[in-house]
Amino acid sequence: MNTPSAANTAAPSALTWVEASAPAKVNLILQCGAPAEAGGYHPLTTVFQALSLRETVRLQRRDDHELYLTQEARTPADEPAELAAELSDLDPAKHLAYRAVKAVLDYAGIDAGANIHVIKRVPVAGGMAGGSADAAAALLAADTLFATGLNESGELDVLAAQLGADVPFCLQGGLALGRGRGDELTALADGPTRTWVMLTNQRGLSTPGVFAQADHRHALGLEKLSELVEAEGDIAAALQISQNYLLPAEVPTELTEAQSRGLFTAENWQQFLAVLENDLQLPALDLRPDLAEIMEQAAAAQLPDGTPVVTKPIISGSGPTIAVPVQNLAEAEAVKAAVQGSETLHQAIILTGPVAGAQIDASGE
Repeated sequence: MNTPSAANTAAPSALTWVEASAPAKVNLILQCGAPAEAGGYHPLTTVFQALSLRETVRLQRRDDHELYLTQEARTPADEPAELAAELSDLDPAKHLAYRAVKAVLDYAGIDAGANIHVIKRVPVAGGMAGGSADAAAALLAADTLFATGLNESGELDVLAAQLGADVPFCLQGGLALGRGRGDELTALADGPTRTWVMLTNQRGLSTPGVFAQADHRHALGLEKLSELVEAEGDIAAALQISQNYLLPAEVPTELTEAQSRGLFTAENWQQFLAVLENDLQLPALDLRPDLAEIMEQAAAAQLPDGTPVVTKPIISGSGPTIAVPVQNLAEAEAVKAAVQGSETLHQAIILTGPVAGAQIDASGE
């Protein structure tokens, strides 16, 4: 049970509305271990990078102490779009932005109401933490509108972790190393600005479903190893099974020297590409084999003069969005051209990172 913060003794805010935003993310590294027990959480070591596509939450005070949520969808170019069915059919009280505002009010012991308006730009169920960005923006907006002081005291981070594993990072932004469920964060230096082409599609992937598939692959791998031992198979085959199927009992908790060089050195592009990895990629591709084709198309992109684009498409988080790193805008356009016409593609969005975490964009009395 949460203990109300002493921050609720702060002077009341004169603000009547606040608008906040928080970024989407991509996982540059996602190492996943086997859960200690069936149904338990998977230990993760991951490197998050905040991207230049932001969710917006606007809070406006109400006099009746009720919380009322509305939503709209916009494209990355900020044009009106159709709201995903998963959100239009969602009980407002289950929306992460609603839950975030309520969490702040409950924790701070404040009896107040607000209109919560969410502007969705990040693909739903796309592995880019759109829902977590909603929660992070709503947390900061509520903290500011109601002058709780929770952000200043660090208690907003506690609420963020309770709402979801990616919420603390969307609150923090930049570049960070995540451990545990991914919510135990260590801020990293921003390093070079990276450019990405994010390839989205309209059919999402369930994060729990992808983790369940990772567990299924792990069990299948153990069976294959057992059969290999009985057949006195060779070591090379055993190593291949381990690499493709098994989840380790433990994951590293620190970056290797090679990973650090790749992340923070601007001059060596190949070194950066070598760092990129995602242990959930194969499970995601099991569930969505159609994604492999568009990954191949992106990997084969060429500039107008025929020069190959040197890249390494990866699944973003639990998918299905595909993240394609490029060195410049010309390469980004080449990747977009290479995947045009794909039945799997919904949008090809050019983004950069790292960027700031949750921030207040506007407010008024």
